[in-house]
Amino acid sequence: MGALLVAAVAACEQPTGALFQTTLANPNGEFRLPVTLADETGLVVGIGPGPFDPPNFRDAGLRADPTDPNAFILTWLGGMCDSDAALLFRATGTGHDLRVAVHEKAGFGCPAAGILRALRIETSAPIELAATTISGDKTIQLILDADCGPLTAAQTSDAKVACGAFIEATIGDRWDEFASVTVAPGDGACPGLECSTAEGITAQPWRVDATDRKGESHAWRCTYRDETALCTAVAQPPPS
Repeated sequence: MGALLVAAVAACEQPTGALFQTTLANPNGEFRLPVTLADETGLVVGIGPGPFDPPNFRDAGLRADPTDPNAFILTWLGGMCDSDAALLFRATGTGHDLRVAVHEKAGFGCPAAGILRALRIETSAPIELAATTISGDKTIQLILDADCGPLTAAQTSDAKVACGAFIEATIGDRWDEFASVTVAPGDGACPGLECSTAEGITAQPWRVDATDRKGESHAWRCTYRDETALCTAVAQPPPS
């Protein structure tokens, strides 16, 4: 199944509050994107480009700045025809909300290529990211790195159905809670065509492992029958 799709953004109201501006670009300086953030909380002290880190882009959305407790990073996948981005940071009843709108250049046919964006937001005090939401007409969706191992390699209809069934029976539609999920035979082996047919998949025990966006590990033991997976959570061994 591979990495599941990322995000886009949408139009929002005219920004209010203190304004902060910066410009994002690729490391080679291409695809420059002016960004304006309106702060209604009084907490923001500055914004700037965030670290360009494609290997960790599965953490799209909000993540802490590991170098500064008073900063966090917003990442999203933009487009080649984006002209500017407008953000509004405001308080809510339970925390904070970051409303994001990215505007496209008019009259262009855009190539179907994504541009990684990372914005670092510095505040006068730490922000609880777990209580911070992202909003807009289209909310940024987090990437889920899904790997069904031999089921993906088999490339048969039976294997694809089984892959989806194992993921549905474990993390379901909670993609925003998890960064990765892996499906594999319980004994680690899948010789011959055993992972290519429904009969072969049914005959084996299975294990699903997942890592949530807080870095915690989860695991399930599963069985498969009639295009349905039945899974039970198992305790993870303590770190060595």
